Amino acid sequence: MNGGLNQVCGVRARIQIKAKDFDKAMKYIDDWRPSTATKMLIQQTELPLAGVAGD
Repeated sequence: MNGGLNQVCGVRARIQIKAKDFDKAMKYIDDWRPSTATKMLIQQTELPLAGVAGD
């Protein structure tokens, strides 16, 4: 996510994002979806939680 966000805002590091690019950054974050590889890694590391609704 960071690489894409930096690219959209034209900076090398997230800390360099300017206030004028705040709305652009927020739109990118709102629209972002993880890749298939990221989703699979998350699924592999998820552990069932005892006592959580839905378990």
